[in-house]
Amino acid sequence: MWVQIALILALIFVLVYLVRSKPSAKQLAIGRLVIIFAVICGVVVIIAPGVLTSFANFLGVGRGTDLLVYVLIIAFLINAVSNYKKNIETSRKITKLARAVCLENQHLRDEISKHTASKSD
Repeated sequence: MWVQIALILALIFVLVYLVRSKPSAKQLAIGRLVIIFAVICGVVVIIAPGVLTSFANFLGVGRGTDLLVYVLIIAFLINAVSNYKKNIETSRKITKLARAVCLENQHLRDEISKHTASKSD
């Protein structure tokens, strides 16, 4: 039962992560540590698959495979939200850059037309 609560809390964490602003340096460091931890866990589970089942039973989940699926769902959602946020930020930067280029081009056109008009007088 408490595993379900933990999974629901993890999903709420994903939602909070979605609405938060840019990650800080501390959040990026924590993310790196989580990745290192996941790799270590992956190596342990590959070497000794029974460990995952024992841990799942300890948590109250029937099989290690079920626990792995739950964790992968949470990881996938975090990854999807992270990529979505990066995509939005990239789109904003591209829009800002395109506007700046457009304004600069118009400024150059205005300068050229002033220069051309002053020569014809």
